[in-house]
Amino acid sequence: MKNGLFGNLLCPSFRCGVSRRSGVGPRPTACSVFCGRCRGPMAWVALLMGVLMVLNTLLMVVLERTREIGIFAAIGWSTERITGAIVIEGFILSAVGSAAGVVIGVVGSHLLNAIPAIGRFVAVRPTPGLVVATALAAIALGILGSFYPAWLATRQSPAIALGRA
Repeated sequence: MKNGLFGNLLCPSFRCGVSRRSGVGPRPTACSVFCGRCRGPMAWVALLMGVLMVLNTLLMVVLERTREIGIFAAIGWSTERITGAIVIEGFILSAVGSAAGVVIGVVGSHLLNAIPAIGRFVAVRPTPGLVVATALAAIALGILGSFYPAWLATRQSPAIALGRA
């Protein structure tokens, strides 16, 4: 079955790692065709949720560390340096989360294949290309999601930031 990354929107030549085992199970029904067409939008919703979670985490970090960011601004850190520090923190968070997600996903796919009721009908095989593309997308979205909190952190004056804590 041919399925591009995130529903044929980003990479139409990409092969999905989930396939129906040949000769086993019922023929595709209207429900399975509908589910196949919903795969792309569901992937985009999952990506949006990931970006929002990174954004929420980094917004909380900025709010909790308002005084620290104010001190950095007061001692002369440039807005680019403060922004860079927050974006690097977003990169580290998304890279660790992406690595954990890859491990959980690969282990989960092997566990699904080991269950006879599922493994007879659906073979879940994560391909290296799919794993790498997903991990890179998660890291890129984590970096993109960290720019807004970084922008907020650099807009406050050091005096207000130091007085807020």
